[in-house]
Amino acid sequence: MKDILFFNIDFKLDTKLIKFNIDNYNVLFFENSINSIDFEDANLNNVEIISVFTSSNLDGSILSKFVNLKCIILRSTGYNNVDLAYCKERGIKIYNVPSYGDKTVAEYAFGILLTLVRNINKSSIDLKNCKISNDKYVGFELYQKKIGIIGLGKIGKHTAKIANGFGMNIFAYDIKYDDNFINEYNITKSSLDNILKTCDILILTLPLNNNSYHLIDKEKFDIMKDNISIVNVSRGEIIVTEDLYNALLDRKVAYCALDVLECEQNICPKGYASTIDCHDYDCMKKTLINHKILNLDNVIVTSHIGYNTYEAIDNIQNTTIQNINNFLSNSDINLIC
Repeated sequence: MKDILFFNIDFKLDTKLIKFNIDNYNVLFFENSINSIDFEDANLNNVEIISVFTSSNLDGSILSKFVNLKCIILRSTGYNNVDLAYCKERGIKIYNVPSYGDKTVAEYAFGILLTLVRNINKSSIDLKNCKISNDKYVGFELYQKKIGIIGLGKIGKHTAKIANGFGMNIFAYDIKYDDNFINEYNITKSSLDNILKTCDILILTLPLNNNSYHLIDKEKFDIMKDNISIVNVSRGEIIVTEDLYNALLDRKVAYCALDVLECEQNICPKGYASTIDCHDYDCMKKTLINHKILNLDNVIVTSHIGYNTYEAIDNIQNTTIQNINNFLSNSDINLIC
C-alpha cells in the first residue's frame, strides 16, 4: 500500500478530508506542520503524496526524507513555501488551489481596515471596562479616499469592487491589466511609486515571488504620502519588517492592518503555526520586531485568517480532493509544475 500524508489538519473543520479515502492508499492525518514532525524513526518509503497548508515549509531538507514522493497537494494558492527547483529536478508534481477565497480575503481586508480606522476594537474593549472616551475613537470615512490596490488578480479585483461600493477613488498597480474590468470600475492604472505618493490607503493583494519579495522597503516608505494606512492580506515577506516598524514609529504610516508577517510561525508557537526551531538570526530579529509591532496602538495584527470562512474552507477541501484525482489521472488541471 502507498501512503498519503496530510499535514496542518484541523480535525474540527477539515471533515471532508478526514473522511477521504482511496483504493490502494493509506491516508494519514497530522495536526501539526510537516516541519514540527519527528520523522527520524518513521518508514517513509511508501509515501507518494503529501498535502500541506501554508505554514509547512517544503524545502529540500524536508522533501529529501520522502524518497518515493511523487506529488505535493497544496491547500493554498501560493507556493512560495515549496522548493520548486528540487521538485522539478526530481519530477515531483505540485498542485495548488488557484481560487478559493478571492471574495473571502477581500472582505476581510476591509473588515480589519474598518476595525482599525474607526477604532472599533478600542471602543468595544473600553465599553466592557466602562472607560468610554469618545475622543479616542475619532476615525475617518472611506468615501472619496484614494485607495491603491497592489496586485489586481482575483483578490485585488474583488477588493476593487468593494472599494467602488464605498465610493472610493481606485488606483491599481499590476504587471498586467484586465482593461474591461478597469473601465467598468473606473480604476486608474498607475505606477507603484505614484500610488505610494498619492493614495490615502494601500492594500496589498499580490502573490509572493522574486519580484514582490521586500517590495515595500525604506525607499518606498520614504516616498509614501504622510499618514497613509496600509493593509496586507498577501504575504508578510512583501514588506521589510524593520522598515515598517520604523515607519509606524515615525507616524509616516498612520494605521496598519496585517493578517500576515515575516517569520509569522514564531509568533505563537504553541497555538499558531509550529514550535520554534529557528537558528536564523535574521528571522529571530524579525520575530522580535513583530512583537514590538503587536504592541503599537495604531496596528491590528491577526493570525493569517483572511481565508478563514466556511465557504473558503469547503472550496479548499473540494479542490484538494479533486487535485489528488487530477494527479492519479495525470491531469494538468491546477498543476504548478
